[in-house]
Amino acid sequence: MTQNNNIIEGTIDSVAFGGLGVMRHEGMVIFIPFANVGDRLRVRITQKKKSFAHGVIVEILEDGTGRIKPPCPYFGKCGGCQLQHLDYKSQVAAKKQYIVDAFQRIAKVPVDFPLEVVAAEPQMGYRRHIRLTLKKKDDSYIAGYIGANVSEFVQVEQCILFLEDKNPLLKEIHKLVATLRYTGMGKLTVVKADNDKLVLHFHFDKKIPKNFETAVEKIEWIQGAVATAPSQRVVVGEINLSCTVDGMTINYTPQCFVQSHAEQSDNLYSYIEEVAKTLKPKTALDLYCGIGVTSLLFARLGIETAGVEINPHSVKIANENAKINGLKASFIKGDVARSISSQKPADLIFVNPPRTGLDKSVAQAIARKRPAHILYVSCMPSTLARDIAELTKRGYKVSSARGFDMFPQTTHVETVVLLKRD
Repeated sequence: MTQNNNIIEGTIDSVAFGGLGVMRHEGMVIFIPFANVGDRLRVRITQKKKSFAHGVIVEILEDGTGRIKPPCPYFGKCGGCQLQHLDYKSQVAAKKQYIVDAFQRIAKVPVDFPLEVVAAEPQMGYRRHIRLTLKKKDDSYIAGYIGANVSEFVQVEQCILFLEDKNPLLKEIHKLVATLRYTGMGKLTVVKADNDKLVLHFHFDKKIPKNFETAVEKIEWIQGAVATAPSQRVVVGEINLSCTVDGMTINYTPQCFVQSHAEQSDNLYSYIEEVAKTLKPKTALDLYCGIGVTSLLFARLGIETAGVEINPHSVKIANENAKINGLKASFIKGDVARSISSQKPADLIFVNPPRTGLDKSVAQAIARKRPAHILYVSCMPSTLARDIAELTKRGYKVSSARGFDMFPQTTHVETVVLLKRD
């Protein structure tokens, strides 16, 4: 019987979203991290529920196709990656299956259209930024990741998704945060600049340490640093950053959302632009527009575009990006759920929401606008599928979908879905 702490044997028949291998034993589904399709395993049951259980690998009896030795020494302990035990071809195949499963199981939409996942290059060292958790140690801080076991805190001296092996800068970050006086929990976003230096964004729950400025102002490997806390903001050095998207210069700061994989984000935006060219809308509404990248791509095509974004800092940057690229788009500061009803109808509505997806009221308001097309970009197949189910109930049909592997070695996949009004 399948009970807690029992040891069982079986074969993995699929990998679920999140990177959990699926084994079936005595009519029960068992989810096992760091497993691979075709693995024959000895597994210890760690948690039994009514119709499923969780387990951990005790022994790999036979490798499935595509299993490799993970290149990172922290894999399995750090919670950042879930798929380093798979070769890259297997990772891409797994991500395609995540999308298919979400469409069929949650959205109840048959995948009767071509669906590919665009592979990424490079697959290591690609991240523009990482986010570390700051935790109390004595009277200062240590920085690290929340572990695969969420009760663990993992300090890493290298992250091969962010910096090449043996790059010393993460060790330097540990030295820096140890000099800051503890004021409460915090987060640290570390961003690559174009000059091989880093830009740092510290956010503290309560207040900024009094010694923050003196701690960072003379460090040579920092281009700039910003610290924020409730009603506080301190900037040292230059925190403005820039990148190029399909020939446009895009400025941003560590407080803005920017796609993490530079090369793959170019592929993503090129595809969005290609779809827009094909649709030829006269007007577009860009919801959750951030710093305005998609709005400006549409504007460059001659589409009258309005973007809606709740973050005032991002709206400010979006207007600056429009100006430096000589493009015209209007950007509205507002919560999408509250402001969408007051926006003008548009031929195309573009949405790129957080991973939680669309609030049901937003999906309903979009449908009431009756755009000819909805272009939806999502980093979470399950919430995407939930929202598609809502939109298909309200007169829309999936026309096409394409995945983009924006996060190699992890379970995440970006999906672009085009819906058209029936």
